[in-house]
Amino acid sequence: MSEELQVVPIEEQISQELVKHNVTQAVISTLNEKYGHLKIAGIEDKETYLLVKEGRKECKAFRVAAKKICEKGREEAVAIQKAWVAKQKEVTDQIAAIEDPLEEQEKAYEAAVAKDKADRQRRQEEQLILRQQVLTGMGVLYSGGSFILGEVAFELSLVKESEQDIWEESILPKFKEEYEKVEAERIELERVKQEHEAEMNRQREELERKQKELEQKEAELKLAKEEQERKQKEEDAKKAAEEAARIERLWRSRLEQLNPIGWNGQEAFARYDESVIVATYKELIEMDEGTFATVLNIHHDKVADDAKQKEQKRLAEIEEQKEKQRIADLRRHRCDLLIQYGVSDHHEDVAKYNDEQWASLLENVKGAYEEQQRLKWEAEQEEKRKQDELIRLQKLDAAKDKEKWEEMMQKINEVVVYEMRSSQYRKKAMILREKLEEIKAL
Repeated sequence: MSEELQVVPIEEQISQELVKHNVTQAVISTLNEKYGHLKIAGIEDKETYLLVKEGRKECKAFRVAAKKICEKGREEAVAIQKAWVAKQKEVTDQIAAIEDPLEEQEKAYEAAVAKDKADRQRRQEEQLILRQQVLTGMGVLYSGGSFILGEVAFELSLVKESEQDIWEESILPKFKEEYEKVEAERIELERVKQEHEAEMNRQREELERKQKELEQKEAELKLAKEEQERKQKEEDAKKAAEEAARIERLWRSRLEQLNPIGWNGQEAFARYDESVIVATYKELIEMDEGTFATVLNIHHDKVADDAKQKEQKRLAEIEEQKEKQRIADLRRHRCDLLIQYGVSDHHEDVAKYNDEQWASLLENVKGAYEEQQRLKWEAEQEEKRKQDELIRLQKLDAAKDKEKWEEMMQKINEVVVYEMRSSQYRKKAMILREKLEEIKAL
């Protein structure tokens, strides 16, 4: 009875080989229990130092043994890998020697096809510009993707892409024929229009002639009437001027007498202030000399008294305004000083304080502000000291070398080596794979 071949998984083979040399998980756990908790307290802690040194040597012995066992176990696998890599390079280089010239020919052909297409499109664009100029000269319009003239219409693509013989024999003659028909219609319409305009001009000229004759007759009648009215106006104006001159002389005479009591003679004819009215303009020029003299004397005294009272009032208002401004400036100055020391909501009016009260208040505010600033500075210095101490402790608890090494190996395992097409980069990729394997085997 034949025995079946038992295939042992690679992980199990590796574990069995390590067990033979007493490199087991139990041994590692024992090492961790014995030495993993050790911490040297300081330069005086020599006893712990000796234990740490002993533990490090024992760990190294097991680590070196494990490394040698694993290196020996993968010698055959490394040799097989190198053989595969060499054979891969040999075969791919032979195929590339055939593939690369084919690829060059393929790319050259595709480039030539693309160039031919681009040249054809360029020629068609130039051809379209020239043909469009010809059509525009005939009044052809472009609308909705087509060139249109009367009953003839051709799509843009047909005008643009048609061969020269088709353009000259089929498309252009149709446009020319339609152009000639449209032009003939336009010429006929223009002739009819000109005849109509000529008749309209004749009728307009006849109408203008009759209108001028009528206007001339009306002008002669108007001149006669205006002459009569002018003579009447001159007579009326002469009388009015004489009366106006008399009133003006009277007015200016009385205005000169009223000016000293504030009568400006323009905005308020008989007003020397906002409350007393001497007389209206009409009353003033109609007033006899005796009445005018009496009114003038009464108001001379009134104006003088009013002027004195107004001046006293004006001076009092000036003094009052100066005092208000002084108090406002004092209040603003003192509030600015309080704001400098952090007081922006003082509820009392500091302008009412005498000098002694103000000096006392300012001294108290300044003392409180300086004390607050001192406490703030001390708090900031204490916070800075705590932050510096925290940074120092964090640096002492920096990452271990083993963690740094594992992180670097993780980054290396994430590196992907792509398949290259050219022989130059295939060789570089193969060398890179070998170097990565050597690094991973450390």
